[in-house]
Amino acid sequence: MLPANAKWACKVDGDCMNSCSQGAVSSTWYAGAAVKECEDGCSSKGTEPARCIDGECVAFMRDFAHPGKIVRSEDCTHRP
Repeated sequence: MLPANAKWACKVDGDCMNSCSQGAVSSTWYAGAAVKECEDGCSSKGTEPARCIDGECVAFMRDFAHPGKIVRSEDCTHRP
């Protein structure tokens, strides 16, 4: 099932990407969006590739307190 908002819609991990200003988003949506990017943020150091979970792009990052552990990044998932 795909979400109503195409910004986060995906079918497979490869449909998702990380945007500095937008977080984990659909690469198809991003290609057509007029997005003002930033220098740091949701695509900075420690960011892991976005994944498609239940039809929505989700952001992940390294947990620097626990080397080797990858955790979901709520701050970079479903950014308005």
